Amino acid sequence: MIENKFSIRDNFYIRAFFLPAAVFFFAVTGLFADPPKSPVGADAVPDLYAPNLAGSGGFTTTTGGAPASALNPAQGGTATRMIFDVGYLAVVHFPYGNNERDNDGYMQSLEAGALFPTRHGVFGGSVRYIGGFGKDQFESFPVDPAFGGNFFAAKEVYPGMSLGFGLNYGFGADWTLSGDIGIHYNVGKLGPFDNFTWAAVLRGLGKSYYPTWFTPAGGISLDVVNVEGKEGKRSPFVLNASADISFPSVFYWPYLSMIIKTGLKMTFGEVINLSFSWPGASGLNVRELSDKNIHFQPIPSIGLGVNIILPSGGERIAGGRLPSDGDLKIDSAFKPLYDGVTAIGAGLSWYVGVADKKPPVISVDYPETAYFSPNNDGKADYLEFPIEITDDKFVASWTVEIIDEDGNIARKIENKEPRYNSFNFKEMFSKIKAEKKQIDIPPTILWDGICDSGVLAADGKYYFTITATDNSNNTSVSSVFETVVKNKTPVVRIEDMTNAQKIFNPKIAQGQRDSGTVTFVPVGSEEEAWESGIWNAEGVKIRTFETERGTPKRQVWDGKDDSGLVASDGVYSYRISTVDRAQNSASAEMNNIILDAREAGAFLTSSVSAIAPKPNQSASLVDFSIRLLLRDGIDSWKLEITNQNGETLRTFTGGAQIPSSLPWNGLDDKNEIQEGLYTPALTVSYTKGDVVKATATPVRVDVTGPALSFNAAPEYFSPDNDGEEDDLVISLSAVDASPITAWSLEIREPEPPYLLFRRIEGRGIPTSRFVWNGRSDKGELVQSATDYPYTFRAEDSLGNASSVEGKIGIDVLVIRDGDRLKIQIPSIEFRPNFADFEGLPSQTVDNNNRIIRRIAQILNKFRDYKVQVEGHANPTQPVGPARDREEPELKRISEARARAIVDQLVRNGVARSRLFIYGAGGSNPVVAYEDRDNWWKNRRVDFILIK
Repeated sequence: MIENKFSIRDNFYIRAFFLPAAVFFFAVTGLFADPPKSPVGADAVPDLYAPNLAGSGGFTTTTGGAPASALNPAQGGTATRMIFDVGYLAVVHFPYGNNERDNDGYMQSLEAGALFPTRHGVFGGSVRYIGGFGKDQFESFPVDPAFGGNFFAAKEVYPGMSLGFGLNYGFGADWTLSGDIGIHYNVGKLGPFDNFTWAAVLRGLGKSYYPTWFTPAGGISLDVVNVEGKEGKRSPFVLNASADISFPSVFYWPYLSMIIKTGLKMTFGEVINLSFSWPGASGLNVRELSDKNIHFQPIPSIGLGVNIILPSGGERIAGGRLPSDGDLKIDSAFKPLYDGVTAIGAGLSWYVGVADKKPPVISVDYPETAYFSPNNDGKADYLEFPIEITDDKFVASWTVEIIDEDGNIARKIENKEPRYNSFNFKEMFSKIKAEKKQIDIPPTILWDGICDSGVLAADGKYYFTITATDNSNNTSVSSVFETVVKNKTPVVRIEDMTNAQKIFNPKIAQGQRDSGTVTFVPVGSEEEAWESGIWNAEGVKIRTFETERGTPKRQVWDGKDDSGLVASDGVYSYRISTVDRAQNSASAEMNNIILDAREAGAFLTSSVSAIAPKPNQSASLVDFSIRLLLRDGIDSWKLEITNQNGETLRTFTGGAQIPSSLPWNGLDDKNEIQEGLYTPALTVSYTKGDVVKATATPVRVDVTGPALSFNAAPEYFSPDNDGEEDDLVISLSAVDASPITAWSLEIREPEPPYLLFRRIEGRGIPTSRFVWNGRSDKGELVQSATDYPYTFRAEDSLGNASSVEGKIGIDVLVIRDGDRLKIQIPSIEFRPNFADFEGLPSQTVDNNNRIIRRIAQILNKFRDYKVQVEGHANPTQPVGPARDREEPELKRISEARARAIVDQLVRNGVARSRLFIYGAGGSNPVVAYEDRDNWWKNRRVDFILIK
């Protein structure tokens, strides 16, 4: 790129120009006790620095090559291409205007300049000669010949805002050595106007022959009409208006003046420019018009320019050569000066290289529609996809806009703009020294399913696009991508069957009996894929059924595995499950399916896999079903329930008669509860000496609720959108021997009756981490400087539940309310009907003092603001005469409380001169009289920050 060629010694430029120039500005202005007096017309000379200034008029907002930097050294801060300028103006007399003076003569203006953008700033300068080659000069424009020029440096310190420093020199009829300081800010769109720009400059800080010394000036420009081209084509027509005001010699009354001038510029197809500046000469110059020998110049300056795009060719900067492409701008000018003296001429500006018209390239790795379920279950909770935005220059902004199926904007994610509370020299100097770079672009975009309103997005399709803009205002928009929010989880169950139906023999001959197969009947929601199969007692899948779409269908198992062979005798289970594309899942299982093809043996099954007994439990919680292939010749039997260490918890015994089912209440032989995982083992001894053993599915005894933990950071968070601790990161943990079936987190109002403020809940294990933006389920923001109580509760599959409680601390919030900042505190408690803390609990007083200290810290961050401290009271009567009688007393109390808070703020370091007191009484409640539960929000103190 061209600008890299001139950025090798950027640090040298900073040290060699910016620092000496800053010292010069403050030193050279004190050299002259008697300020220099410039000749008549001196303030018209800057328009003669170049033809493109003479015709259109030189304004503080003018941008272009190096000559414009003599009007405002900050004008080139956003330049991206080198610019070379040459120009010539002939100054002659035409027979119009007041011809009483001797205006015979001939003058001219020759100039050449160059501007070079680098990574650290834009540098350049120009040289010029203004005057005649003989002694004869115009009587009405007595500017004697002088050779001069300027050097400048400019830097874009914030998007669109540039600072600049300039050094002017000259010699000839008189000498010049002065400095300029300027600022130039292109705001962009302001209301109905495009390209709104304002600028301010201090010119002539030192000795100046022309223009007049120490001249502050400022101005604005804007596009009154801007007809944008369609589909990336050139804009067919733009009408721009400019206006400037300056005060030459503002510190020396005898030479003080005021100059006003205006301009219009019409651009056709970005090729032809026609411009006017009025009045002519130096403008509407109060000091010149007060001189009876100088006449007002009503004829405007006129400029005509043509932009020629050079064909691209040759290598860029190869072998030290400049590129052969770019733009040539040819400008011609007609500028009336005084009494017929007129400047007329033309100039050429070469904008090196091709103007950046390429928008950023947006690359999105998004091959197909993504489904996600923002239900905080730890699975597919976010829409997340990688992006890459590149540009030949710099990416200035990006936005992701998500809309619903009705075309409404659900969420807008964009780069954060810097927020500046007050002017900071350290920050400003760091911006000047820093390299120019683009904004941060995240490697991935993440949407948590929360809309801009603070509510969770409804299930359905959403569409999003990505927009990016570079520093040349080229904008590109990505394709439209689709995503689906699906919070609704699948459901499934298996219709129950008797124990007899669960036992079958696949080797029974055809037609002998109906137990050769087993049929499973699942019932569930309509999904894209249901998977089901048969698992053995070791947890190995031995049979896979065909995947089904829609609602689950009944499945018949003939006892064979996936290889087509009859499975071994044993206890099996049937499982069916689904996982949708949003990672929502559902499953069901039927256990104790017995495949019995043996001639002898025993089978033991458990009716449930987990129980939660109570002390003195009497009712049966689990049944152990016993099936023997040979029930004759039994000598004895024993059923032992053992833990994982092999220790026996409970024993059942018997003789020749063995029951088909044994109930267990979950207690041990001592009638006590012992938690753990227990395995039932059956031993049957036959008289002939055979011993048959069988085990059933282990049963877990669990009577303890989940072990819970709640952690949140930061300790006090402030969701006021200032970029600091705006979000509360909450970490939840629930650990239990049994599966967690449900959990919830409830955050309640800080005052009685402690209404529910925010509820988050889910099924299964709670998400380990989520972010809360401080808003309620209805989108209401938390109250400033208050503690919100929370309850975290979880329950396992056996109904065991536990909970933890605590409080979430809210910091002082600085909220933007329209065009002002506001702090609203309802948590400072006063003695009833008084403005002090006397008699209140020490904990309450300490909390009050903590809040006031924190408010003082925040107000001292906004030292440029005045603060109106408003006391508010809660009206206890409905609207009507009763409230009117109550209001004076409410105003008295609220004003006294506001005054007490002001005294406290002053003691905590806030300047009293910044503080104003206002007692609002009950005139401005935030909660209606009928909403008694929230009356406490009306008893508050507001802090209004006034710029």
